[in-house]
Amino acid sequence: MSVKRPPIPRGILPHKAQLQTETKDAWQHTTVTDSHDLKYIRIDADLTRRASEKDTVHAARWLLFYDCRNSLPRDVTFSLGQVIVWNDLRLTVKEVTPVWEDQAIHHYEVELEGG
Repeated sequence: MSVKRPPIPRGILPHKAQLQTETKDAWQHTTVTDSHDLKYIRIDADLTRRASEKDTVHAARWLLFYDCRNSLPRDVTFSLGQVIVWNDLRLTVKEVTPVWEDQAIHHYEVELEGG
């Protein structure tokens, strides 16, 4: 007997953001070709500090959670290079990990970089 995992509750998906797909022309001018207003998502910060031989590098890494049942709009497709505009931040999609439950995707964990 398989127990289905419940969706991520909207109470812990408090954020809104804009998902943008951008393209560049021959002169490297950026144009937004597709945009979605995301609702009921969660964005968590993971601020890391790495020391190299020459300097200390501060990197902001972010993780976006998109629930396939409670986040809106439905059936959003995430891909590398897309931009998430959240508050005053422009974050770039670096990795998309679908989290499966049985034969269906339960939620996506989208690694973002920037800020």
